Amino acid sequence: MIDWYVVLTPLLVLPILLLLRFVGCDRVFGLTSSTYEESVTKEQSLAAYWRLGELNDDPKAKDEKGLHDGDYGQPPATPAAIPPSQAATGQALQGEPGLLSTESGRTSVDFRGGYVVVPFATALNSPSFTVEAWVFPGDWQPGNNHAAVNSIESDGTDIRGFSLASLWNDAAQKSFWAGVLGTGAGVVTLTGPEVKTPPTKTYLAMTYDGPSSMAVLYVATAHNSWDVLLSQTVPDYRPDQLNSLYIGAAHVALPPQPLPSPAPPVDVPFIGRIQEVAVYNLPLSEETLATRRSFL
Repeated sequence: MIDWYVVLTPLLVLPILLLLRFVGCDRVFGLTSSTYEESVTKEQSLAAYWRLGELNDDPKAKDEKGLHDGDYGQPPATPAAIPPSQAATGQALQGEPGLLSTESGRTSVDFRGGYVVVPFATALNSPSFTVEAWVFPGDWQPGNNHAAVNSIESDGTDIRGFSLASLWNDAAQKSFWAGVLGTGAGVVTLTGPEVKTPPTKTYLAMTYDGPSSMAVLYVATAHNSWDVLLSQTVPDYRPDQLNSLYIGAAHVALPPQPLPSPAPPVDVPFIGRIQEVAVYNLPLSEETLATRRSFL
């Protein structure tokens, strides 16, 4: 005599197999079917993507698209014109612990006054764009600004380009995440949430849609929600025209072009870990950026 479960088991298993086949294991078990890198590189509008996972003092910050490699800069002595606390005079420590909780083995760079400089390219400065980065603040002193990704330039007449940064507010005596856009005559700043204390890993992104003039700042410290999603019309945004793109610092006053070696001093160093910096030549949707946030 055949036991009842011998007959019923195939009938019970078949619906589960069909569910996995048509819905996907990742949907059923709450897993992701792709890596963070795949979620970035599949975007057709991707202009450059620096994972910042180099090891052993590799001098190049490699662009995954292979077109816009950056150089790890080790700054010279502090220039007298820049207060010591604002000058970038340290190192970029490679191979530090990563910030992506869902990807083991990833590494980041600990910027202790060092930086990455990427030579100017039109592809990195389109009229519509998205810029994103993962950051973890370090030992910050009150009163200082810290640039995570910066292309802001000034030739003495116009101010152009974009920046993701932490800006110090004297009145509040606190630091706030911000996106900055050059408009020629000045800048427009999208001021986001306070930088958390103690520090926590944070996902930053800013999009700009040229046709609609709409800028959006995204900040997240949790995988399932935005700390802030702030939009503002910026009709006069002007892309960078000459300046290099800096990761972990800024150089607003235009240096000689092409950059001399060693590169000129930079300022407003980030001081902390950064990884997964990407620039796109279109504004990505909130839904797409939420998939990045989900790796927190």
